[in-house]
Amino acid sequence: MLIMLFLLLIGAEGARLLREKRVKGRPRSSDSYEEASGPPAESEWLQRKSTGKFTIANY
Repeated sequence: MLIMLFLLLIGAEGARLLREKRVKGRPRSSDSYEEASGPPAESEWLQRKSTGKFTIANY
């Protein structure tokens, strides 16, 4: 009787682990894609500093 109970518990645990593995392996439709973000704010754009003269240090 005790062996039967032990085997049932092992079977239930194995089924739970397999179910969890299936759920983790298959992405949900709401989590499987990300929404594209809009363009960055004007303050986040890279700005060109200067096109004037460049100074080169002589060593």
